[in-house]
Amino acid sequence: MQNIIRLLQKFQVVLLFCLLQALCLVLVFSGNNAYHRSSIASSSNVVVGNFYEMSHSVSSYFNLKEENKQLVKENLIQKKQLLGSQIEVGKSFMIINEKVYQQQYELLDAKVINSSITAPKHNFITINVGNDLQVKPNMGVIGTKGIIGVTVACNSSFSTVTPIINANFVLPIRHAKSKTFGRVVWEDDDSYNTATVIDVPSSVAVAEGDLVETRGSAGIFPEGVPVGIVISVKPVTGQTYQKIKIELIEDFSSLYNVTVVKNVKKQEQRELEMQTIENYQQ
Repeated sequence: MQNIIRLLQKFQVVLLFCLLQALCLVLVFSGNNAYHRSSIASSSNVVVGNFYEMSHSVSSYFNLKEENKQLVKENLIQKKQLLGSQIEVGKSFMIINEKVYQQQYELLDAKVINSSITAPKHNFITINVGNDLQVKPNMGVIGTKGIIGVTVACNSSFSTVTPIINANFVLPIRHAKSKTFGRVVWEDDDSYNTATVIDVPSSVAVAEGDLVETRGSAGIFPEGVPVGIVISVKPVTGQTYQKIKIELIEDFSSLYNVTVVKNVKKQEQRELEMQTIENYQQ
């Protein structure tokens, strides 16, 4: 008993503190102190809320890969609808406005695994699809905003692409506002984000900010795919054409998701055009 009394005397200050602390807690959470109770509950809710927010952020990060795959898939479906992937080939004589459609373009999503943008003339891009997925040379490649280039070589698993930023690249285009035809090329004074439009007559009013888009005549790209935005227009001395500089729609320094375009009607178009040329030569 004396030992217990000596122990109480030794820790009397600590015991007194604990007793007073318990008394304070009772008073704080009593019915007459609703303000204190609500303040503590509010603080607790903030802590819990922050924890759940952090947990959600971590979970979202690990779900990004799957979400990105889904977005790419949805984007591909939208491109098929928006890029003129179908052409009208007939109408019914019996039912007004009923149209018959056939597929003209097939789209295949791919990823850029290598690229060059600083070569003086011959930049290239490598994508992760090839012959195994029916990718062949001379197919169009489109990015998330506009055109990238044309496939030039393929093996079973990979393909290389000649982009707009290559001295060998030439593509028929049109001035979106006036529908005037021209060609886009990559000249010595162009950079990885610019190109040059030639063969547009001086009589056509072209202004900074105008859109340049694909013409669709080469059978590689659907018509109306964005190529670039006009940044300068200069007359060419002694010529009836003007020199137009454009800022490319696609940022070639950060390419990743792309789409390969297959024109299933291309051979049919080419055969008819060749037959027409031969008829003229007879």
